[in-house]
Amino acid sequence: MSKSVTAIVVTYNRQSAVTRCLQAVLDQSYRVNQVVIIDNASTDDTLKVIDQALGTNGEEQPLEKLALIGQQADTKIYLYRAAENGGGSRGFYLGMKSAHENFDSDLYWMMDDDGYPSKQCLEQLVVGMDNRYDYVMPTSINIDDHSQLSWPTRMKNGTKTSSYQELKDSWGKVMNFVTPFNGVLLSRKCVQEVGYINPQLTPSSLFGGMSTITTGGASKQESTR
Repeated sequence: MSKSVTAIVVTYNRQSAVTRCLQAVLDQSYRVNQVVIIDNASTDDTLKVIDQALGTNGEEQPLEKLALIGQQADTKIYLYRAAENGGGSRGFYLGMKSAHENFDSDLYWMMDDDGYPSKQCLEQLVVGMDNRYDYVMPTSINIDDHSQLSWPTRMKNGTKTSSYQELKDSWGKVMNFVTPFNGVLLSRKCVQEVGYINPQLTPSSLFGGMSTITTGGASKQESTR
């Protein structure tokens, strides 16, 4: 039976990149049931370009409240406007809390705004999870050169590499550590037992015990930062 998925995209002043991310999420081979956009008090035209690209209703939404702004095919699109920019951790905290309290989803998919998933990314993550894991994520590769990783990543022998192929050859299909936010897929059980993301912590401190990553096949493509 197909599992329901809520995608959470946190954005701040990414008018040049966020719609590419959102459209890639909406175009997945495995359907996303709803997309929750957390706007971290953007001061540029991020919300305007989202409205233009996705054909959402264009109305100004209230602060600190989840609002339905549109729909593409069977996927509903929601927006949460934060009153201030509390950083990525608080953004994903707000997104996870809003998604968990409003939707009875089996899975939650967290996505940074400056990257985008390949078309089969979610499908492969769901297959990789296969009721064995509660936390999986794809490999992040460089947008401009898909043979390279977005950042140097540890191989099985402890050394780091920027080569996607070297990383894959080292670990095989599954790595035993993660870098949260970059396409992470979590189960409802994980959220219920671990709790929401601590809004004051850095990404590396968020989920101590959940550590599985899939590296085979299509993967999220993200720019180096």
